[in-house]
Amino acid sequence: MLNLIKSDFYRLMRSKGFYITVIVEILITLAFFYLLTADISSSGTVKIEQTSGGLIQSLKGTMSGMGSATTQISYFAISLFVILVGHEFSMQTFKNSLTSGISKTSFVLGKYVTTLLAFMLIAATMFVTYFLAGMMKFGSGDTNIPKLLGEMVFMTIGNGLILSILFAIAMLILVVTHSSVAAIAFAIIYPAVIPTVLFVVKVDVLKYLSFLSYGWQLDELSKDSLPYLIIGLVVIVVSLVSSSLILKKKVG
Repeated sequence: MLNLIKSDFYRLMRSKGFYITVIVEILITLAFFYLLTADISSSGTVKIEQTSGGLIQSLKGTMSGMGSATTQISYFAISLFVILVGHEFSMQTFKNSLTSGISKTSFVLGKYVTTLLAFMLIAATMFVTYFLAGMMKFGSGDTNIPKLLGEMVFMTIGNGLILSILFAIAMLILVVTHSSVAAIAFAIIYPAVIPTVLFVVKVDVLKYLSFLSYGWQLDELSKDSLPYLIIGLVVIVVSLVSSSLILKKKVG
């Protein structure tokens, strides 16, 4: 399994798609930072207002609400998922790994770990970009930098795990259909459908199925966060076990 993870990361690092994804993410993050820290005057020109109400005015403000970035990060995660998993199933090259002696369970688990680490990497890229932009614009001020860096590490791990819930299901769909389009469509549509259904039917339990909304729990952990943790872990385990069993049945 370790060899599979290493080879996947080697392939990822040599992929143009990875670097394009990272560059686009950095540019979009900087654009968001600019919009959140710039004030548009009545004449239409953009000016920086450190005292404007509602605008980010400090490094601490820049990094607040990192848990809510999960949805934004998910769009970049889709690209990495396609590179690491989707392409292999679409081209049927995943069978090469299975015929080399690795078990179906190790294959599925290896793919999950690889995508999880990749999602953490893409989350870290966004947070570091915000951090550096905030430092350049506002300086550290009265911000406790070691504490903030610790929070960034926590948010990076947390966002990676949350994204892995959604993409564990996407991987199951990929194993069943061998279609990257179906898996990607699920990853895009599902996060939009569940909140809409929740708004319409007002069934409170559905909030636990809105996986990307879990990010809000990272900003303020409490005992109310426990159901989200349990359900997330159950979904991951069930999806991975199901993927493994289906592969065993399909490939033999």
